Amino acid sequence: MPIKWKEKFKPLHVIERIASVRTYSENGKASYSGFVIDECMPTLHSMLAFPSAAADIDQETLIWRALDRSGKELTTETFLRAANDELSARLATKEIQYSVLTSISISPQKKFQSITLLGCKIQLLEGEFSRKFTSYRRDVIEEFKTEVVDTPTNYCKVVATVSAKSPGAAFHKAMRAIDLLRSLMCLMYNPRMQIAYGARAHEAINVIRLGGHHTVHLMDGKSAREGYWYEPYFKPKSVFTPDAPSLMAKNIRWAAKRISESNFNKALISSLLMFVRGLDLHEQNAAFLKVWGALELLTTPNVADYEKLIRRSSFLFKEVEYQRQVLEHLRQYRNANVHAGEESENARIHCFQLQTFYSAVAWFCIRNGMNFASIDDLGAFLDLPSEPSALQERLKNIRKAIKFRSPG
Repeated sequence: MPIKWKEKFKPLHVIERIASVRTYSENGKASYSGFVIDECMPTLHSMLAFPSAAADIDQETLIWRALDRSGKELTTETFLRAANDELSARLATKEIQYSVLTSISISPQKKFQSITLLGCKIQLLEGEFSRKFTSYRRDVIEEFKTEVVDTPTNYCKVVATVSAKSPGAAFHKAMRAIDLLRSLMCLMYNPRMQIAYGARAHEAINVIRLGGHHTVHLMDGKSAREGYWYEPYFKPKSVFTPDAPSLMAKNIRWAAKRISESNFNKALISSLLMFVRGLDLHEQNAAFLKVWGALELLTTPNVADYEKLIRRSSFLFKEVEYQRQVLEHLRQYRNANVHAGEESENARIHCFQLQTFYSAVAWFCIRNGMNFASIDDLGAFLDLPSEPSALQERLKNIRKAIKFRSPG
């Protein structure tokens, strides 16, 4: 399927605005005056419906290239044609293997070895990166200096090997896999509650976070592109050391297998990524909203129904009515934050409270994803009464209905 304009958008207005500041040179390159293009690019991206085949394509660079390929006259027609030509060219590109190098705030691992997630082989190293990478990684970081502070040397080095059509696609595929791995680690090891004062009150909650620099390499060790990716708000943290590394590795492999077998694994993976990336944030109100969104993906994926979210999330707890009160308190905080812009000094505590519910729902989904036909089937289960007597009454009526519909 080709790239199309989404319904309800009128791209002509945005394209004309871009064209008004665009100059097209004889060598086939476009340039833009002022900041209009920077203002319009996110809107233009939102207007485009990409086919599923483009999921691993770097869509932002594709749009920039399409603006060049549109020729002298930039119109909605020439741009869309150029975008599809660029997509076809990229899809025709042969995949090659890349290595994405980064680090995470866990002690170097002897027992973990490697794991494959989302088609990406991830290695947690016991020591340093291979010599074939080190000089190229050092040189590219030194050449393109940023304000990001150095990553502590005791962070665990990570190498993710992935097949992709471009360095950008390799980076995004690898980071999804690494973040999925971190989500499982953080579900296991994040503190359930933590009272902090001063500067620590504004620290991100995740115990296992990314290092500051991420580089992409060809398999011979050379840098795959000029520059690298980095964490703009990176702050060094103390390294986490698991008590039982072998048990951690075993549990992660079990969880990864369960996720792959789940009948709604796409939604589950998206939710886990939103969770871990949310609690990477230092701004706790923003972190709360991310984790709330992650919980919505599992409990009310098709509509924002907060009554259902509260009912379904509390179903998994023994003290159902108490947990409903806590969730109602969190819902009201969420609404005040979104609709009135109100923030709270207790935002960090709210994040820990919400993490408790998210963790319960996420682990239930990981354990039981193959036992439900779909995420809607899961929702129907969580809508059942929590009282055993009410369940018995429901069962009695179901048996009556079966007997009625199947006479004789």
